[in-house]
Amino acid sequence: IQSALSEVRSPSTDRDEPIDRIQVSANASGGPFGPIEVDEPVVIEGVGGQPQITGSTDPIGSNPAAAFLNADGAQIRGFDVSSSSNNAVSVGRNVANAVVADSTLSGASGAVDVFVFEGTDNIEIRNNTINSSDVQRSIYAQGETSVGTASTRVKILDNEFTGSVRQGGLVIGFEADDGRIAGNVFETSNISFSAIEIFGDGIEFLDNELRMSSITSTSSNHQDLVLAKPGVNSNVGVANAVIRNNVIVDSLPNNGSVIDISGAAETLTIENNDIEGDPIATSGGKAVAGPLTVNIKDNKIDLRNASGNNGIWWQPYDQSSYDPSG
Repeated sequence: IQSALSEVRSPSTDRDEPIDRIQVSANASGGPFGPIEVDEPVVIEGVGGQPQITGSTDPIGSNPAAAFLNADGAQIRGFDVSSSSNNAVSVGRNVANAVVADSTLSGASGAVDVFVFEGTDNIEIRNNTINSSDVQRSIYAQGETSVGTASTRVKILDNEFTGSVRQGGLVIGFEADDGRIAGNVFETSNISFSAIEIFGDGIEFLDNELRMSSITSTSSNHQDLVLAKPGVNSNVGVANAVIRNNVIVDSLPNNGSVIDISGAAETLTIENNDIEGDPIATSGGKAVAGPLTVNIKDNKIDLRNASGNNGIWWQPYDQSSYDPSG
């Protein structure tokens, strides 16, 4: 693969057209392949199965991976990508229009299956099996919350999440603005606090199925989906979120809520969802002072007759008690 990429960088003088796709057969000799850095706008595609890519490369001195997409338009499709020491896939800083698709992805224990750096735009993670094994996060889309530089339009679409995260880890940490998480099936286990934390504005969380399982002995206040804020006393929230057409089963009944909307800001829409468990709450209080338009409608909510489940609990900003009538 690297020799083919070298030909892309410095094509032979007798080549009439530039190389835009490199195909690798699952039966090709020399495998498993990798690590690879895709630093040209080219599609690396596995055919006839999923060839293996393993190892670790570190072209920018941070978050090394078996496959590192480090150019606008770089794509990897149809591989089994894993690392015994670092991330499976990393998408480099300020990269645009990169794609990770149709693959099986598994990072090392304590690492990340797919890491997306800050400054990225229009990154697509689609139709993968993300088989986590004691990872810190299955997917982490870095952005303004943690490093001060925004990412935009990261899309996590039609993936299957399996395996387990380590205690205290997340299935998704999402800091990109104007992103979309849609059509995914989540069956990850070992959730000990929050499963999916969203910090970016303009998120669309659509048509997902969440059937995760948690550590039953955890004493932490637990949530499956969190519209988060970067600190307990922060006045920064998640603006204009839409949560629609999802099936969400509480992975730890009687402990916390299914959806934590503490970080909601400006507008919030929760509609046409099928929710089992303690459904919606502001855990720790609303994050942002000022008007918030809320639309919670046409949801099917099954409290499961469990002790402590309360329906919708609302705590206005800067007040010490919940207002269930609101």
